[in-house]
Amino acid sequence: MSRNTVSSLTAVGILVAGTLCAGDIATRPGTFGTGLSLYRVGSTEFTPIDTSVTYNDLGNVSATLSRYVTGCATLCELLAVPHLPSGALVTGVDVVACDTNAAGNHLTLIAFTSSWDGTGGTNIGETTTSNVGGCTNWPIDLAPANFTIDNFTNQLFFGAFFGALNGTNSLSGVIVHYQLQVSPAPGSPSFNDVPTSHPFFQYIEALKASGITGGCQVSPPLFCPNNPVTRGQMAVFLAKALGLQWF
Repeated sequence: MSRNTVSSLTAVGILVAGTLCAGDIATRPGTFGTGLSLYRVGSTEFTPIDTSVTYNDLGNVSATLSRYVTGCATLCELLAVPHLPSGALVTGVDVVACDTNAAGNHLTLIAFTSSWDGTGGTNIGETTTSNVGGCTNWPIDLAPANFTIDNFTNQLFFGAFFGALNGTNSLSGVIVHYQLQVSPAPGSPSFNDVPTSHPFFQYIEALKASGITGGCQVSPPLFCPNNPVTRGQMAVFLAKALGLQWF
């Protein structure tokens, strides 16, 4: 295998017998700002739902980075919790898996939401693989669920249910699609010169709530939204927003 081939496979994170999977993404979106961002939950992050579940990895067998269940008492399920920032709006997932089962036993992945302790689990989207003779990705549209991550009161987690226990269903991972959001505007303004009707009210309040700015005057509190910004003020904005360090 050439160095270029290895680099390509490593970048995508999936390889099958030295070749790219059928469902590999050719173009990838931007992963910064409030546009679409991607977060990958790898196969090794999926763990058994209880101690009766046994599993194996295909890495040393077929050069496929995937995991599958080999035995269970009741639910043949692996679980994983993605580590996403609070305020992230989850819009969808891509289930990256391999399926060569000709007997109709496939892998079902369900996206759940629950309270912080795991109670009140709710199915917000799912998909089931099919025999594609190899590996590909199965998308789940989670936009209708309108679910926003709140790491204090609720969580998102994935349950992978295996229909076959012989390696003909295996999971390489889940790619979560999400968008960062500007916090909702408060009911009352923090600055006298930026009322709730101001077109930039929500964004100025977000800067204030984040500690990025205290405005241009304390008493009465003013933001001076039409004043020019100096290089020094911009340095404060950027350093606080990005959490920059001086060393």
